[in-house]
Amino acid sequence: TYTIEWIPGRAQFFLDGALVGTATNKIPSTSMHWVLQSETILGATPPRPTVSATIQIDWITMAKRT
Repeated sequence: TYTIEWIPGRAQFFLDGALVGTATNKIPSTSMHWVLQSETILGATPPRPTVSATIQIDWITMAKRT
């Protein structure tokens, strides 16, 4: 389970509940949005254009801090 906790000026990153990183530089002060990006092996020969893949996501949730 991967979690991003964002507040203006700080983002914290968790993997299975354990803090794995904190960023305080260039963090926006307005709400962010999700962008899903998938890559093949960097620096390797890219797959042929006819190759396809599927990414399965079980659950995404967003909460607003009150």
